[in-house]
Amino acid sequence: MEYIVAEIAAEVEELVKGLYGGEAGLDEIEEGLRRILFAKGNKLLSAMLSKGAIIGKAEYIRCEKCGGIKELQSYSSKSYQTLFGEVKVERPYYYCRRCHTSEVPYDRKIGMVGRQSSMALIRSVSRCSADKPFEEAAEMLEELTGVRISAKSSQTISEDIGARMGLEIERDREEIISGGEGKKSNVSPERLYISADGTRVCTGAGWKEVKVGAVYETKEARNKLGEPEIKARGISYLSSFTDCHRFGEYLWSEAYQRSVEKAKEVIFISDGGVWLWEIQRTHFPKAVGILDWYHASEHVWGLGKELYGEGTPECLKWVNEQLDLLYGGKAEEFIGNLKGLKFRKKKKASVLKEIGYFESNRERMRYDEYRKKGYQIGSGVIESSCKHVVGARLKGAGMRWSIAGAQNILNLRLYIKNKKWQDFWNRQKAALA
Repeated sequence: MEYIVAEIAAEVEELVKGLYGGEAGLDEIEEGLRRILFAKGNKLLSAMLSKGAIIGKAEYIRCEKCGGIKELQSYSSKSYQTLFGEVKVERPYYYCRRCHTSEVPYDRKIGMVGRQSSMALIRSVSRCSADKPFEEAAEMLEELTGVRISAKSSQTISEDIGARMGLEIERDREEIISGGEGKKSNVSPERLYISADGTRVCTGAGWKEVKVGAVYETKEARNKLGEPEIKARGISYLSSFTDCHRFGEYLWSEAYQRSVEKAKEVIFISDGGVWLWEIQRTHFPKAVGILDWYHASEHVWGLGKELYGEGTPECLKWVNEQLDLLYGGKAEEFIGNLKGLKFRKKKKASVLKEIGYFESNRERMRYDEYRKKGYQIGSGVIESSCKHVVGARLKGAGMRWSIAGAQNILNLRLYIKNKKWQDFWNRQKAALA
């Protein structure tokens, strides 16, 4: 290894001469140093691993299977994929004549049993693939590290890590739902918000709904005009292709880890979907349920267009009057107005459907009370979550996913956005120790 170190020193010295002689600037020095470290780092790592395979090798080792003896037979070559490129190592190979099993113990010693890629490379590939299509992720990796892998390798590696993260998410859910302590924050939130929605992803089986949840707190801030506004902070996300029942458990699991049981107030904001109110009833029965103002407004506008025609003075007048009632907390008067509407028979079904929507949510439209208490009444957080958690990665042009593959990539994104990424890799290292 000494000669490799000497080569590095000699090449670095040449760079230094160029800098001191005024022949090279920072950019040239930086690029040159990077090239040297990558090329020589590959040689150095290969030499280190090869020497480690020889040092302390024994002619015989104990066979763990039968208790007999395994003899050193030869050296087996293996290529490892690393952040310094591919390195080849000759490792001692042992064979037991008694039970006919073989072993290469060096792989276990360096934590490479059952895999060819280093943890650092796997982590880098997964991080790039969490944000970029697999081909672009491979290109990004090469640009940043000099390591070239295929788009397929990028997919295989990252989806495998996403699957491992999925197992952790599932273990947390099972433990918490079964009454275990689980992971829990020591902070007692003043006011904790829960919100969820669904969006669709193109899969090999057609467009499928993936559910998205967000748990967060809020703070009062000032906008550019100096006006007060309520802003979300400390948002944690979840997303799954599972059914409504299981998703409710995931949502409870995430809220539990945010100490929902210690929160002085819990707010559940929804677009009015029946499945969402069922989750609230089951897992957050004491929460204040709020029908998202933006969806309520959309339904009023939809009804106005149906009754009076889009863009007509009658439509604008009627809609604004009804929105003023709702915003002012006069839900009963608003619903009374709806029931007193006169409309053509052919519009009966659509009008009655909207009336039913508002009647079923009448207790969740006390917007005057919510505003006085400083509650957030819009679903902007969850709407945005659908876009940047799911859409930004899974809805690219021409993308068609397997459900398992899409979920695995979502898991990567959740760990990054929920700031659980570093902890995950710490656990991977600890498992190899």
